[in-house]
Amino acid sequence: MTEAPKKNMILKIFLWILGITGGSVLLFSFGFLLLFIILVIAGSKMVNVEKIISPRTGYTETLISGKGEDKIVVIPVTGIIQTHDTRGMFGRFNAGAQEIIRQLKRAGKDNYVKAVILNINSPGGSITASDIIYNQVLKLKASDKKIIVSMGDVSASGGYYIAAPAHKIIAHPTTITGSIGVIIQWANMESLYEKIGFHPQLIKSGAKKDMLSPGRPITEEEKLILQDIIDEMYLRFVRIVADGRQMDLEQVKALSDGRIYTGEQALENGLVDANGYFEDALKSAKELAGLEEARVVRYHRRSFFLQNFLEVAAARSSINVGVNFDLQNLSLPETPRFMYLWTGRK
Repeated sequence: MTEAPKKNMILKIFLWILGITGGSVLLFSFGFLLLFIILVIAGSKMVNVEKIISPRTGYTETLISGKGEDKIVVIPVTGIIQTHDTRGMFGRFNAGAQEIIRQLKRAGKDNYVKAVILNINSPGGSITASDIIYNQVLKLKASDKKIIVSMGDVSASGGYYIAAPAHKIIAHPTTITGSIGVIIQWANMESLYEKIGFHPQLIKSGAKKDMLSPGRPITEEEKLILQDIIDEMYLRFVRIVADGRQMDLEQVKALSDGRIYTGEQALENGLVDANGYFEDALKSAKELAGLEEARVVRYHRRSFFLQNFLEVAAARSSINVGVNFDLQNLSLPETPRFMYLWTGRK
């Protein structure tokens, strides 16, 4: 066989393999898309999506159980409490105050909603975000709707802060709760900077302007300034717990050295009303609202994979896969923040 026919045969084989590979990829992609459509359709039939609550917000109500006109809304508070949502391609990764408040307001405006169950699974987080949610919970409570808290694995620090004003708090026996207190943490990287030859430069307007800078140690005077702020925020936390739980302020202070409690210990100390499960929270919601029967629903935003991807790309210029990689801010140290946060892990 001459050189030319050999080259033609090799080219034909290459094109044949390329065609089979491309066809296989195309067929696989089509099959995956078809499976996705089937799952979406099947899922929509398995879960009763009743109606779009607001064309502007794109909320839907998903029926969990029950029947009738009256409703009990379940609002999840899951993950670190922050002011804004941390969105990924597949959904949210934290308890964003803005989203939770939107849902609380929606429940408040709906006359058919008689009770709200806050399903909390959070170690706390931002002081301000926790307080914003707490304030909205108070407003909802003032509208004469009953508020019940169902605690999950963890409902500590800021997670407990927003639970305190509820009409009833139910914790699993194994829930980790408490951690009533304030924390701020930072790193002194002066020695590391010296080792790598990094010399940060700054010009400041006052001696305290670079307080908590990682490039130098904190002074004793600065420690006192921070302690005053922490004491003020701590006292606010204690008062909120005392008011919500109708306990003596000194009694709450004795429980508020930052320690955590199990659900059973929290019950013994008056921090929760009962040990139980979601079914018990639902039963309590019906009893407190005087309901024989009610629809139990959750709010959802109508969103899909592509929409989430575009939102993430537009909002952050980065791809969020559970850990935030923001290339624009990669060189900036995270600002120290005062937190109602339990930093342990369960």
